[in-house]
Amino acid sequence: EYPDLSELHLAYFTYKTIYSKDINAEYSILNQQGNPEKAAGGLSAQNAPVKEDDMPYSQASNSDSEIEAFAAGKTFTRAPVILSETRHLGQIGSESISLVKKAIIENGAVYFHYFHDGSGYNEANNSLYYTGLKGRHAALLVGWDDDFPAENFSPRPSRNGAWLVKNSWGTMRGNEGGYFWMSYDQHTYGGTAFIVERANSRMRHYGYDDLGFCKNFRYSWGANIFRTQTRRETLKEAAFYAPGNSLGYELYVYDVGYTIPDSPVAGNLVSTTKGNVKFAGYHTITLPESISLKEGQYFSVVLKFSGGYMPVETKLPKYSENAEVNERESWFSQDGKNWTDGFTMKCNACIKAYTLTR
Repeated sequence: EYPDLSELHLAYFTYKTIYSKDINAEYSILNQQGNPEKAAGGLSAQNAPVKEDDMPYSQASNSDSEIEAFAAGKTFTRAPVILSETRHLGQIGSESISLVKKAIIENGAVYFHYFHDGSGYNEANNSLYYTGLKGRHAALLVGWDDDFPAENFSPRPSRNGAWLVKNSWGTMRGNEGGYFWMSYDQHTYGGTAFIVERANSRMRHYGYDDLGFCKNFRYSWGANIFRTQTRRETLKEAAFYAPGNSLGYELYVYDVGYTIPDSPVAGNLVSTTKGNVKFAGYHTITLPESISLKEGQYFSVVLKFSGGYMPVETKLPKYSENAEVNERESWFSQDGKNWTDGFTMKCNACIKAYTLTR
């Protein structure tokens, strides 16, 4: 069973709570625009999703004050899913059509950007082919038809074939309930697949990057030191953002005792795992063993990438001014031995840990 998730809750509260300082006062919250990094930041920090019935899309036509009044005092029901992975498929061109098709089959939809202008929409055939390079818009690729006739578009593209697109404007555009056909020749980019898994109600999230991946720093090593919050917990998973495709990683967990250390590798090494990620994006890694933790215990998750870059959360103008950085939480290194406190660099490592309370 797949729960119906509230798009409005994610779109509204990503800005209302996490990115509240980054709101452009000229626009309503639902006109602030978004991207997969912001969505992944909120979802991975367990700020969403909630069920559609709690905050239905029908409220999206209301003003900010009306939406806020609707949500005030409500107890939202968290949907029983959590973000597991995002896969950035890159530019959607001829060479990646089969890759995108595979992602649609396996994951149900692919987020993407395309260049939009109403002049390219053929209402008679519910089809879009726009040859310009302005008007960036986000939607979902949900299917395809390799034999969709080129003559159904105006102007006519060079070949048959079209993506089936689910738009984000409800049913106001498209004769098939908000869906339309878009030529394979359309200028598109930024395909991303979001993958969720069933959540455990006992899961606890540890991380300092609620705003998600903001930029890359030229460091091979990054680490976060966390302190447990409940009497007994079991560390099962760690997560991170990969800055590129086909990257090798090394992941280490240290027990660093009950006093916060001056280095993330100052304790006992309790877990080691190595592997490769095929796609850039957010990835959850199951540790080879479960690690028992007690209340008030410090532990570190240490990550090395083969590519020499580490994704971080940091303050960027008109994007992530709301980022908060504290001393002795995130750490960075070039060699895995000499570490620099992220507080001095004004950034947090995009590394998370997920535990189960017992």
